[in-house]
This record gives sequence, C-alpha cells and structure tokens, in this order.
Amino acid sequence: MKNLAADVEEGEIENLSVYAGASRLPEEYIKLVAGQTPSAIDPKDMGFLIRREDIRNTRRYVEFAKLLPLSLEVVKKRLNYESIDIEGLSPEDILALNERAVAHANTWPALESGSKELARLLESFSEQFLTIGEGILALIKDVELGRRLNGTLEALTEQEQETLNVMLVDNTERQAIAAMTQYLEQSKTRTNHFIKSVAGVEAMAKAFEQGLSDELIPLVKSKMMAYKNSGKEHEREELLKTILELDERIDKLASDYSRSVGISFAGLVVGPVGLLISGGIFGSKAEKIRKEKNRLIVERQELKMQVNNADKLIELIDDLQVHFIDLQGRMLSAEVGAKQLSQVWTYIARYLNEASEELAQVNTMLELHTFALNFATVINPWRSIKNYTVQISNAFNEMVSG
Repeated sequence: MKNLAADVEEGEIENLSVYAGASRLPEEYIKLVAGQTPSAIDPKDMGFLIRREDIRNTRRYVEFAKLLPLSLEVVKKRLNYESIDIEGLSPEDILALNERAVAHANTWPALESGSKELARLLESFSEQFLTIGEGILALIKDVELGRRLNGTLEALTEQEQETLNVMLVDNTERQAIAAMTQYLEQSKTRTNHFIKSVAGVEAMAKAFEQGLSDELIPLVKSKMMAYKNSGKEHEREELLKTILELDERIDKLASDYSRSVGISFAGLVVGPVGLLISGGIFGSKAEKIRKEKNRLIVERQELKMQVNNADKLIELIDDLQVHFIDLQGRMLSAEVGAKQLSQVWTYIARYLNEASEELAQVNTMLELHTFALNFATVINPWRSIKNYTVQISNAFNEMVSG
C-alpha cells in the first residue's frame, strides 16, 4: 500500500484516481457553490443548485400559471369567442394549453422543496461523514498508541518502516479494524442515500426543463405560427387601418353636423316653425349626417371588437411564450449542478469501497499506518467543508423562504 498523496497534484480532474477525487473534489466543489472560489457568478446569486434569480423568476411564472383559466366557459369569455377558424386556437385548444402549463408549474414546489431538503442533507452528511471519519482515525490512533507508535509515515525511517512492516496486527487490533470497517459501511450507506437524493432532485429539474423545451415552448410556438399563417395577423392590420379611416370619416361627419346645425340658425331671429324643422337639429341634412356618423360608430365598434378578440388571443399566447422562453435553461443549470454533485459524491462512494477492501487486507502495522495517512487526507478537508455546508444550507433556506 503506497502513499497516494502525490496523486492529488497530478493530472486533470477527469484523470483523477478515486483517492485523489475523494480527497480533492468535495472541498473544491463545495467552496465553489458556497461562493468562496472566484467565478463569473455573483456569490449573492449562487444559491445551492438553483440561483436566486432563477427561483424568483420561476415563482413569478408559477403565480402567472395559477391565474390561467381552467374552465371552458371562462376561457371562452376571456377570448371573447365561441369558435375560430384556425386549427389549434379553439377555446378547447387554449384550455388544454392552460391545463398543461398549470400542470407543469405545479411541479415546481416539489423541486424547490427537494433542493431545500438536499441543502439540509448536505449539511447533515458533512457532519456525520466527519464524525465517522474522525472516529476511525481515533481508533487507529488507539491501536498505534497500544504499540507505542506515533508520527506520520514521512517521519519514519526506512528501518522503522521495515519494523512496522513485520509487526503483524493481533486479534484485538483486528477487532478494532472490523469496527472501522463497520463505520465505513455506515458512511457508504449515507453516501449512497445522499447520491439517491441528489438524483431525485436532478430528475425533477430535468423534467421541469424538458417540460418547457420539449413540450410547452414548441406548443406555444406552433399556436403563434398557426395564427400568423392563417392570415389573421394581416386581417388585424387591415382592421386597424379601416378603423383609422372610420375615425377620420366620423370626425369629418361630426364637424359637418356641428356646422350644419350652427349654420341653420345663423342670422335667424324669428320665423315660422317650418324653418326650424327644415334647419337646425331638426333638419333632414343634419339628421342624415347624424345617422351616418352613428352608423360608422357602430361599424367601428364591431371592428374594434374583432381586433380586441385577436389581441386577447395573442396576448395570452405571447404571455405564455415570454414566461417559457425566460425559464428555458434556468433549470438546466440546476440539473447540471445536481449531476456534478452526484459525480463528486460518487468519488466518495467509490473511495469508501476501496477503503473497506484495503482495511480487510491490512495485516501489518505499516499497512494500517499507511491507511490512516491516506484516510486522513480524505477526511481532513471536511472540517472546512462542514462549515461551508452550514453556510450553503442557511443561505439557501433564507433564499427559498424570502
């Protein structure tokens, strides 16, 4: 059994040995997540797996989704039409879109609470892992003290190493090693449980992201394209153009009416009733202008209603599209973060497996001493990791509760 400390200094991350990965990656990853390592992300926005900004924007989307109507009658009322000659944009189609958006939004609370629980588990795991690790090292120290051994492997002379190499462990010491193996098994169980919890959050983040990118965004885009390809968008522009023309005609008629009424009485002091009937507000010319103006106003109202109906449909689809596009990719970072966290903890799990096998093969005090040296290199960083995980958990809880 060799001293593996040098492995940490060699090669790239992807080429690290199990031992080097277990002793190096946890601290580096946790420091990065805790904002203790400089990165392009503002430490205040780091969060844990989900950034502060992503939590805020996703919650805004969820609140928006809660207001989407899930009753066909309400959808019809909001759209202001019973049917439409565009495939995919009927009230029933919009209702189905709303239902899918609401169902997707309803998956967020579980993802948010799962991430919060994972932050708590991270803190708990760190404390337990450190406690068990220090317990194993303390047991080894007791065994070495029983043999009146102390110091590190580097401090031993070759002769002392040779002496330790022929110093076989006795039955009492082997019982202590068996206890150490049990401690390692406990750590392995907790490590695998944590990896499973991370995988659960990763799956939820992936499902949330895929729900957007693979389902909702293409669905909304298809409805937007259906509207554009139907020619309704051009019709809407023509309607607006017609409305503007009507406004000009109505304004002119209003002016003509005022002028007709005013001129009819100009210079009139007194006269027969017939003059009043043939002129002023009672005159046929003024009445004709008034009726035409009112007819155009009704026509304008009908056209505006058509524009409003189109606007309501486009507004609904566009609002959904804006939210979906904004959210796209936000949970991808959470998914990738969970995957990285799982990969780091997999190094720990693999190391614990190797450590158990190494302990089972320990026959001499030199082998036990070497194991302790390597094991301490894995355990020692967890003293600072533990502090960082407390910060991460507290900060994320504050972020989620805010």
